[in-house]
Amino acid sequence: MGARDAFPQLRGVRGELIHVHAPDVDITRPVRLMHPRYSIYVVPRAGHRYVIGATSIESDDMKAITVQSTLELLSSAFSISSGFSEATMRTFASTAVRH
Repeated sequence: MGARDAFPQLRGVRGELIHVHAPDVDITRPVRLMHPRYSIYVVPRAGHRYVIGATSIESDDMKAITVQSTLELLSSAFSISSGFSEATMRTFASTAVRH
């Protein structure tokens, strides 16, 4: 992290998101799950589209979303509704924020 030399208290935090289309799911309000690694949320959007994400992961890494995170996010969504098993993937994203 570029500013760490000047500001040693800074730490890297990243968020990961998956956008899916799930016509067999009917969630109308955001749902938050507590996972051993981080908090996971499912946010409904119009047209049976959902955002599945992790609020924050302590990491300086700027790489794309990992297979482990993808599996954890999708498994968590499936635990809310089995309708996510037939969802189609739209996008994957990983974002970094510095605190």
